[in-house]
Parts: sequence; C-alpha cells; structure tokens
Amino acid sequence: MLENQGWSVQHSVMSWDSLSVYFSAKAPQAKSYDLYIVRANGWRWGEPEKITSISTDEDELWPSISSDESMLFYVHRTPATQEKGSFVKTRIWRDWYR
Repeated sequence: MLENQGWSVQHSVMSWDSLSVYFSAKAPQAKSYDLYIVRANGWRWGEPEKITSISTDEDELWPSISSDESMLFYVHRTPATQEKGSFVKTRIWRDWYR
C-alpha cells in the first residue's frame, strides 16, 4: 500500500502479539531508510509512525523486536559501513516510538 504512495518499504517484522508491524522504509523525498511502526486499530492498521528516537541521517534497517517488546534490534548503516552496517540494540519503553 505505501509503495503506491512513493514509499520504498523493506524488512518488516510483526510483533509477537501480532498487533504491531515494524519496518524499514524510505518515505517520499527522504534520503535514507528509517524505522517505522504501525499498530492494529481494531480491524484496521493505523498510520505508520516514524521511530524518531533512533532516527538518523543514515539508514536504519532490518528491525527485530524482543518477545516482550522491550528491546529493538536493527542495523545502522553509515557511509563508512555501507557494505555491512553496525548491529544496534536499544532498550525501549511502551511509548518509546513517540
């Protein structure tokens, strides 16, 4: 759906409770990939929300989430690490994505 709106979406993962999807995407006009979350809202999915607390000017890719959603794992790719990137782990809280 977002691809039809000019987004480039990749590397999605669903939370253990199936109520959230984390993904890496490049929004229209953006220069890099960022991580986003979209949550179930009844029978529909809400709007994607950028995880601004970890967003940089470089790429954030390949998200993975712990079963209790307290830890987010992802790859941070900079020009210096273009081929492989650096693995990052960050502690998150219930409202961490705002």
